[in-house]
Amino acid sequence: MNPRTMVSHWSPSAIVALCVALAVRAGAQTSPQSYPIDLPTAQRLANAQNLDVQIARESVRQAEAQRTSAVEQFLPWVSPGVGYHRRDGVAQASPSGIIGNAAYQSYPPGGSVIAQVAIGDAYFNSLAARRLVAASQEGLEAQQQNAVLLASQGYFELLKSKALVDVLQSAIAISQNYQNQ
Repeated sequence: MNPRTMVSHWSPSAIVALCVALAVRAGAQTSPQSYPIDLPTAQRLANAQNLDVQIARESVRQAEAQRTSAVEQFLPWVSPGVGYHRRDGVAQASPSGIIGNAAYQSYPPGGSVIAQVAIGDAYFNSLAARRLVAASQEGLEAQQQNAVLLASQGYFELLKSKALVDVLQSAIAISQNYQNQ
C-alpha cells in the first residue's frame, strides 16, 4: 500500500492529533528538565500563590481589625474641658421679680472630665463585627476549596492530555512499524 494513499484515508481529527503528538514529542526532547507533579502537590500549590485566596485572607484580617475596633467601643472615652460662661441681656431677679439688664461672666476654677460609653452601639457593633469575621473566614474556606477544585480539575485535564499523547505516540509507532513492513 502506498503511504500517500494511506494518509489520505485518515480523518482530519486524526491528522491534527498526529501533529499535536509530534509537536509534544519534539517539545519534550528540547526541554532540559521536567518536573513530575502529582495530585497532592497540585493541591498544595493551589493555595500557595492563589490571588483569590490571598484576597480572602486579607478580608479576614480586615474583619478581625473591625472586631477589635468594635470591642474597644466598650472602653469609655474621656474628654477634658474648662468652663466659661458669659451672659448679656435682661434677667429677672428671683425674690423681687425686678427685670433688669444683666452682664456678667463666670470662669469656673479647675477643669472637668467627662467619661462616656455608648453601651448599645458597642454591643451591636461588636456583634456585627463577630458575624463579619465568621463570614470572612467562611469566604476564605470557600476560596481555598475552589482553588483546590480548580487545581484538581487542571491536574486531571493534564493526565487526560498525557494519556492522549501516549496513545498518539503509540499510534505513530504502530504506523511506522506498519510502514516498515
